Amino acid sequence: MKRFLSLLLLGSLVIFMGTALAGKKCDKSCSEFSSCVGAKGKVVTLEGEIVEAGCFLANGETAKENADCIKKCAAEGMPLVLVAKDESVYLIVKNADTAKAYEQTIKLAAEKVEIKGIVHSKDGMKAIAVTEIKQLELAAK
Repeated sequence: MKRFLSLLLLGSLVIFMGTALAGKKCDKSCSEFSSCVGAKGKVVTLEGEIVEAGCFLANGETAKENADCIKKCAAEGMPLVLVAKDESVYLIVKNADTAKAYEQTIKLAAEKVEIKGIVHSKDGMKAIAVTEIKQLELAAK
């Protein structure tokens, strides 16, 4: 039940962030599964580990503890977060202009990565709209 409530809350946050961070309403130019986060803003580079948001927020699970589950959840479309080196947490969102980078992010779930993207924040929540990503090393062995 806790996991369901966590996922429900997280799903609501993802929907909120997709519209609130965009600064504009989605129109017909956005694909069905794309956020309307565009390429406006300064590109930053962050290093960290990609984990599934629900398990991380509810239980603190990382790739070391549950890599197979993270990969499965990512493939099923569950929200992902980047836990940066400084332990900051960023919701990973699709940049409408670089959708292929987000698709690569899903493939690199449970791995240590370097993500380039545009960071947005609102009311204490942070997200990164991915423009580039590369694997640094295997997070879980």
